[in-house]
Amino acid sequence: MRRVRSHPALERALDALEPCVSLVGGVVRDGLLGTPLGDDVDLVVEGDVAAVAGRVAQRLGARLSLHERFRTASVHFDDGTHLDFVGARRESYPRPGALPEVEPGTLDDDLRRRDFTVNAMALRLVGPDAGTLVDPLGGCADLERRLIRNLRPDAFEEDPSRIVRAARQAARLRFALENGTRRAAETHAPRLDWGNARVAEELRRLFGERDPAPAVELLRELGARGLAAEDPPGTAASLDEVMARDGVPVVERWPLLMGRFASEALLRRVALPGWAVEQARASTAADYLVTDLQRMDSPSAADRRLGLAPLAAAIVAAARGAPWAGDWLVRDRLRELEIDGSALIDAGVPQGPAIGRGLDAARAAMLDGQAETRDAQLRVALGAASE
Repeated sequence: MRRVRSHPALERALDALEPCVSLVGGVVRDGLLGTPLGDDVDLVVEGDVAAVAGRVAQRLGARLSLHERFRTASVHFDDGTHLDFVGARRESYPRPGALPEVEPGTLDDDLRRRDFTVNAMALRLVGPDAGTLVDPLGGCADLERRLIRNLRPDAFEEDPSRIVRAARQAARLRFALENGTRRAAETHAPRLDWGNARVAEELRRLFGERDPAPAVELLRELGARGLAAEDPPGTAASLDEVMARDGVPVVERWPLLMGRFASEALLRRVALPGWAVEQARASTAADYLVTDLQRMDSPSAADRRLGLAPLAAAIVAAARGAPWAGDWLVRDRLRELEIDGSALIDAGVPQGPAIGRGLDAARAAMLDGQAETRDAQLRVALGAASE
């Protein structure tokens, strides 16, 4: 309870909550494990979720957003933190892989609809039962055993995305899959459909982990298709080092990691945005870029090759230790000539291909340390333009 009270969003909201509100899911699990609490705070409301969340927002002067169709609400604070409220519900699946059909229920119903026992616990936050752990399915015992256990034998059949989630959470927590859960996953993993939106969204979350390699390896062990072993190991850590350097362009990290593990067959099928798939393909292209850069003998030669590659490929190449790539990202890519096309025209060069030829030669000389001043750059450019 002390750990929960220290969470930035909960700390300010606790006095505004009502006894019908309970904390559920990952924050409860992480609080019991003693690991850092995540940003996503889920609160279950036994009653009118819109009214309860509305009163919290009003008392705290926060912004309220409602999703009445799904019986959910969010309270947003000025510092960017937020609380998510959901009405207690029970769920049923009309067919495997379909969205669930929901209806109002109790806190017990809500816990029983969840994925794994370690995520099916609640903590009463206020009122006479404040500090009481609600654990009807043995989640606390499985935390001690360090196990991920399904709540139902048909859990993977009714929602195949749970297989990916099981691998992701087992890898992050360094837990094992309970024997029955693993057997069920081995049955259904070979039939995972990456074109299913729910499955693809879980895959996106997997590649958003600090190090997705252990989860990918577990999925491969379970029989999931379209995923490869990490080559070389440690890509995520080295990628973080490169992306943290000043001057490196800001790109989404998870598609770059997806490209290191996903086959082309998976990328053609996966139900994720097209831009992310293209970034993943660019990450894959880094293999060729690394090979090419190893043959380069000057900054200007590397600049010409890197300038033709997607930035995502250059970032991954730098993470893989390719020569020239790191310095190009933070320095050479950003360097500009002290001359432009108008300087060449003023010097008598006619408009046309000669302008570009001259500027390219001047840039190469600048990067190679042979034309640091404006006069030197202009001299190189005029010489190349007149050839």
